[in-house]
Amino acid sequence: MEKIHNSTNDTYVNALSDISSAITSDLLLEDILRLIVLVAANVTRVSICSLWLVEEKNGSKILRLAVTQAINPDYVKDRALSMKEGIVGHVASEKKIMAIDNVLKDPRFKEKEMAEKLSLVSMLSVPMLTDDNKVIGVLNGFTCVAHHFSETEINLFKSVANKASIAIENAGRIVQAKVIERELEILK
Repeated sequence: MEKIHNSTNDTYVNALSDISSAITSDLLLEDILRLIVLVAANVTRVSICSLWLVEEKNGSKILRLAVTQAINPDYVKDRALSMKEGIVGHVASEKKIMAIDNVLKDPRFKEKEMAEKLSLVSMLSVPMLTDDNKVIGVLNGFTCVAHHFSETEINLFKSVANKASIAIENAGRIVQAKVIERELEILK
């Protein structure tokens, strides 16, 4: 039993290390997002992991599906929710984690057709918060069998989401720095 426990701990530590490396890297945001969902899915053993980012559109905030590791890429195109729509919107607006044992029975879950098609049952949804408690996105994990997420699983997913928030913020800062650098070169 101890070997299994140590192996699981090694997986967790390696996952957080991977995301920590992304924090200090100059990877493109798209690559960082892909890494986040792959690591989150691997370490938590969810079937599907998705990441939604907050965007400003016409003066209001929306959530846009940015990346997923196990769904047809066509599904990702143009998926958006208001900040109060569905589970994802609720998690973002309330800044609270939600664990749902069966999404098909939860009236707040908006993608029932997709859940049936992909045999999704349980969902864990975690807000991605900055150091100043601003929501920048939501990280979701789905299982294909009924599953009650343990406190340990929730805390692990939360840790991944927290590290991911830092990586996303840093990627944005790197892009801003490169833009400023280019503008300064033009002015020379």
